[in-house]
Amino acid sequence: MKRLETDPWKQPSDGSVREAAEKNGKLILFVLEPEACVNCHEIREALESFKDIQDQYLFFSIGEKKPGGNYEGILLDDRFAEAIPAMAEKRGAWGVFNSSDEVLLLLNGIPRERENTILFNLAEKNRFRFKKTKTSP
Repeated sequence: MKRLETDPWKQPSDGSVREAAEKNGKLILFVLEPEACVNCHEIREALESFKDIQDQYLFFSIGEKKPGGNYEGILLDDRFAEAIPAMAEKRGAWGVFNSSDEVLLLLNGIPRERENTILFNLAEKNRFRFKKTKTSP
């Protein structure tokens, strides 16, 4: 019997991924995927290859045409203007947001070891913040 593999990047909704992140004390690692993206598969594979990444983050794909997503909202934010040229060239971007939907990081290109360190540090800060809020009265 052939086992169907599920895509860890596909979530039922952005609300459900935020709820799961809050419940489990994780951040959300997302890929902004323009229609006909030329490097999104490579971005996903690179992120998935980082050690312990799935223990620290929930994965989420934000497609250009996905209804109800915040694809355009992220690109309209002036802080992330550097992502727009890459997106216009059908290249993906990736980043991190917390369960409050606050974008903490947005980068272009295929992540390397340097970005793995950045992701690890963000996850560690979040882990300590989550433990603190869980133990507070």
